Amino acid sequence: MENEDGVEVVFSYSDRQAVEDGVLVNISGLKIPFQGLWVNRMTGGLWADVAEPLISEGPDELKVIVLQGFLNAKVAKAQDSIHNTGEAGDIYTIPASNDCGKLWLVRNEVGGFTILRPSEY
Repeated sequence: MENEDGVEVVFSYSDRQAVEDGVLVNISGLKIPFQGLWVNRMTGGLWADVAEPLISEGPDELKVIVLQGFLNAKVAKAQDSIHNTGEAGDIYTIPASNDCGKLWLVRNEVGGFTILRPSEY
């Protein structure tokens, strides 16, 4: 369907397609816990700007440990909102820090949370 400017509007974009396109990165293997679920997705932009530089060198085992440490430290600072309902779409705010700006954890439709910048929502 096109909008009034003649631009194709996408109403549905599957998780699988977003991961295949690089819009989302599947990070479920890192096992980052939050609110009884896993942080299982990261936006491709955040991955490229923050995660890739962290893991650019060293053995794979060390890369995983470094990325887990970084994400666990971020997730530990997440703040709840009175508007959250325990369902997909809930947003938890991670305050800005020196290594990256403010982040969000958004409850997703694939049983976990996506970490992203507010501008990527």
